[in-house]
Amino acid sequence: MLFISFLTNYLKEIMAKRKVLLTGKRFLYLFLIFLFFPSLIYSQNRVNGRVVDKRTEEPIIGASIAFPGTHTGTITDIDGYFTFPVSEELPVVLHISYMGYRTEEINIYDLNESLLVELTENLYYLEGVVVVGYGTQKRKDITGSVASLKDKDLNLEIATSVDQLLQGVSAGVQVQQSSSEPGGGISVRIRGGSFINAGNEPLYVIDGLPINNSSTLSASSGQGGLAENQTPRNPLNSLNTNDIESIEILKDASATAIYGSRGANGVIIITTKRGRKDGTTVNYSFNAGVQQVAKKIDVLSTEQYIRTMNELSVERGGTAVFTTEDINRIGKGTDWQDEIFRNAFVQSHNLSLSGGNEKTSYYTSFNYLSQDGVVKKYWYR
Repeated sequence: MLFISFLTNYLKEIMAKRKVLLTGKRFLYLFLIFLFFPSLIYSQNRVNGRVVDKRTEEPIIGASIAFPGTHTGTITDIDGYFTFPVSEELPVVLHISYMGYRTEEINIYDLNESLLVELTENLYYLEGVVVVGYGTQKRKDITGSVASLKDKDLNLEIATSVDQLLQGVSAGVQVQQSSSEPGGGISVRIRGGSFINAGNEPLYVIDGLPINNSSTLSASSGQGGLAENQTPRNPLNSLNTNDIESIEILKDASATAIYGSRGANGVIIITTKRGRKDGTTVNYSFNAGVQQVAKKIDVLSTEQYIRTMNELSVERGGTAVFTTEDINRIGKGTDWQDEIFRNAFVQSHNLSLSGGNEKTSYYTSFNYLSQDGVVKKYWYR
């Protein structure tokens, strides 16, 4: 009744200012209108809530809230909050959905309760969508070469460079080491070469930054102090392989559209590990191994060589080439393969520290790699 009295007095003031006479008939009409107006107001009950990501607890902007089977709905604001009108007939069901998340249906039993809806990521729903230079496509619809490798697919052996991680793990990627020297240059071809008189090395992009993967130039003796026929080094050796989170291998029109002519031979996109918002984590790993020549050349011993040469000389009508005194003087001889090759020891130490909170994250790592070459002269640190 107080509400109706307030509206009546308010209307009288308005009509008095506009010199409109409020007769008894007009007052009756207004009274009947506002008699039902409060019921219309109180029938618009609302439910309040917030939609967040279940894993990160970050607000989801633009999530859809609606009644199932109707076109009535709303979306969440920049902080993930929403307000939705409902009738007094409880319980009601709200349909909450967002692209890339599992759809949730919430039963509302109490309008005074503020809802907290946690949506879970639905990776299967994305169906392997790949971002290309001109939009997004499903992986099955792409005609070019796209391969994705995670850290669990890479850390299968001790590798001194990123190139060695790609050996035998992706179809169409050929990795050849141009030198058996530790840390030496490596040649990578993605679905064959593209040029005859130009380079065919792919473009490497580390955390969004392209790097120069050209081998170190060698010069003849007397030019710049470089030794003749210097073995090219691998510029990717400076990247710790244990810091790699994933590797994407691309070779199609979209790679060229993004990176231009540099992506004509393919693009290898490397993403490094980053801190996570789940507290401080310290990881340490140690790997060790021994490398050796798989198979040595089968050669004659000194005694076998002398006997063979004497037998050949006698068969040809001559005399023995070596006498008994020569054999005693030469002795057992030297197996030069044993003198050149060795069992090479390889060890790797990795220490990483990562962590973060809602506002920031950090990741730092330390790596020590020592590799001895199977040839005694060479090593890599």
